[in-house]
Amino acid sequence: MESLGELIKKTLKEKGIKESFVAAKMNVSKQVINQIDRRKNFDLTFLLELKEVTGLDFTNFVIPKMGMPDQDNLSVKSAKSRATTLAMNFEVPSTAYDNLSAFMSAINIEAEKYGIKVL
Repeated sequence: MESLGELIKKTLKEKGIKESFVAAKMNVSKQVINQIDRRKNFDLTFLLELKEVTGLDFTNFVIPKMGMPDQDNLSVKSAKSRATTLAMNFEVPSTAYDNLSAFMSAINIEAEKYGIKVL
């Protein structure tokens, strides 16, 4: 079974997307993209940036492992500075309004554990 990196590299080649183009748009070295097939781990930020640049979506390989909601509710706002802004939508029924503040506090606490800033 091929790894995620091997799948990404193969798909880029099949779609005719040049590695140098991807590297330049993602602001990473050409070597990072050229050796993507050797990479063992991928984070969501990298895959969202790759999706933004190429239109190829590989986020489904990491989102289920993270216990996150469907990736259709995620979007990347900026991939230029290696500090990506993600937008998540929450559906809050009126019966849960009283718990919303506690929910947001819990999100902030968990985010800080991972070095993530909630805006």
